[in-house]
Amino acid sequence: MKKIKEVVMCDYPEFLEEGKFSTLTALREVSAALTVQSQLLSELAEHGHYVPETLPSDQQVILLVIKLAYCGVSKELLHRPVSIDVHKVSYTGFSVRDWDSGNIIDSWQTEDGDVFDVNCAEDAVFWLPLPEHWQTVIWQGWGFPFAALRPDVPV
Repeated sequence: MKKIKEVVMCDYPEFLEEGKFSTLTALREVSAALTVQSQLLSELAEHGHYVPETLPSDQQVILLVIKLAYCGVSKELLHRPVSIDVHKVSYTGFSVRDWDSGNIIDSWQTEDGDVFDVNCAEDAVFWLPLPEHWQTVIWQGWGFPFAALRPDVPV
């Protein structure tokens, strides 16, 4: 039987401490991001309006596009990170509902006037009304501190 060499600890305690600190910081940031995403998805499941079924009137809304979440691959969402695009938009009034070819397309306009199409046959698309009241929140973390708005109650 061959004897395995004894593992000798590295002589770089500062290097190891820095690696540990950066890893723990990254884990906390990922945990916080996943918590926020989880809360957003819970809010969406409870209060979201499914775009193929209902479209907003002339009001501005928060549009959430969950990438590649259509029925055929929705179970894969449990095995890979969820990608969500969030937009503040207005519905343009233009839609295509071609059930035979599988095109379920709606056009949306941003505040800047840019118009983009979303295909509900490829992505799961929901909208939420904008909250009526907002609170100012100061965020300090990685990067520069900034002020943001958030609703005083869940959307």
